[in-house]
Amino acid sequence: MRGRWPLGPYATAGLAALLVVIVAVVAIVAVRVSGDDPGVVPEGVSIGPVDVGGLTVDEAEGAVRARADELSPGGDVLLVASGAPAFGLRVPTERLGLTPRIRRAVREAAAERPSLADRLRAEVG
Repeated sequence: MRGRWPLGPYATAGLAALLVVIVAVVAIVAVRVSGDDPGVVPEGVSIGPVDVGGLTVDEAEGAVRARADELSPGGDVLLVASGAPAFGLRVPTERLGLTPRIRRAVREAAAERPSLADRLRAEVG
């Protein structure tokens, strides 16, 4: 007795085509999920109010530096104790020595990688 396919030739061809499509979809999703570029900050990451997702490390540093420059225009800061609002102390911002750690923040943001399960869920939905 010869082995025969229980399905007709069209059904067998359709099943083979479906299998090829499934393998192709799985391969595309696998490549997209595993294709991380270490020089690019992952999507959805922000540093403070600055969205840096998808930017290179240099671009992210520039964006965060621009925001930090907006926030430190110079001038004086008025320090007031909560119990004595009438006695404030004006201090020039230069004397406070504020230095944002932009490079460190961007390095940490770029190192932040979601798990494989999270990336797969984001890709597939």
